Amino acid sequence: MKYCFDEIIDRRNTDSIKWDHIPGNPDAIPMWVADMDFRCPQPVIDRVMEKAAFGVYAYTATPPAFREATASWQRRRHHWDMGEATVIPVSSVVPALYTAVAAFTEPGDRVILQRPVYGPFTDAVTQQGREISNNALLLQNGHYEVDFEDLERRAADPRAKLMLLCSPHNPVGKVFTRQELEKIGEICRRNHVLLFADEIHGDFVYPGSCHIPAASILPDCLVAVAPSKTFNLASMKAAAVISPNPDLAKRFQQVLSLSHGDNMNMLGLYAYIAAYEKGDEYLEQLLTYLAGNVAHLQKRLAEQLPQIRLIAPQGTYLMWLDCRAMGMAQNELADFFTWKAGVAMNTGEWFGPEGTGFMRMNLACPRKTLDLALDRIAGAFAK
Repeated sequence: MKYCFDEIIDRRNTDSIKWDHIPGNPDAIPMWVADMDFRCPQPVIDRVMEKAAFGVYAYTATPPAFREATASWQRRRHHWDMGEATVIPVSSVVPALYTAVAAFTEPGDRVILQRPVYGPFTDAVTQQGREISNNALLLQNGHYEVDFEDLERRAADPRAKLMLLCSPHNPVGKVFTRQELEKIGEICRRNHVLLFADEIHGDFVYPGSCHIPAASILPDCLVAVAPSKTFNLASMKAAAVISPNPDLAKRFQQVLSLSHGDNMNMLGLYAYIAAYEKGDEYLEQLLTYLAGNVAHLQKRLAEQLPQIRLIAPQGTYLMWLDCRAMGMAQNELADFFTWKAGVAMNTGEWFGPEGTGFMRMNLACPRKTLDLALDRIAGAFAK
């Protein structure tokens, strides 16, 4: 089936967080929340419609197809044979982050993060009385690197019990190499620091990079996956946590069950299964389109907006824009883009102090929308 990602879908007045709850300027083009302005794959729509038409939405058990679809997708897309790994249903990845912190640390313990990083990583730590140990990523020659010397020191801290890894990394678009993951895994193993990897963006990788599931390298860890980003299913509330270590899986599941966080939306459950069973064709076309958007953005920035430098992404559809050459404070940047340009993006400081001077742009949208946003930004500069 041929999918048309150029189709403009009017999402206003649909209770969309992205389109109907824009912070500040309601007339801004929303390029902030990490969902896509594209329709879901047709097999997902068909499966959801089929289940909805049945008319009974009562308590539903998780069928074997849930694990089978997860394992098949990991094998097909990421070359990981999960073997007997436990697959735990969860409502979404962010609650899984909170559960991991609750399950494997105590108040006062330290959790290693790599800022700038997706805001809820910080919240999952600080809101539960734990402390952040920040192994900040280093921006070198236009791309981000792991500071392994600093990671060694932080992991050796006896109060460090857990590392939350964002892989691929949101917002900087880094895809970790096998060598990097092996080194991270070895440092964690040697220092008895548990690794939990959020791999929700793992399907979005551009040519030249390859997403490698952390648990395929380090069996004594947990990874969170979901089709929500890949197939635009965020409101369906269906995800999974995978671990080859049965003891870790059992502990995670025990704490998860305290909040009934293993209960998924029934329609989301079947959307999840359909996406992982039949979503390959959609994803291949989507990746090609997104790569085109990235190239288009790079070209237009170079030609019209050289003050804004794109950190070339290896993965994700979230673009990390270096705006430091604009010479504005972070609040001035936010005001410029939201009000003067009329383009709503995430401010860099939401991802940690290391994000000062940056903005995050979501380009999972039709190219016409991207062009309109860039026209507005260029026009605001011209004034």
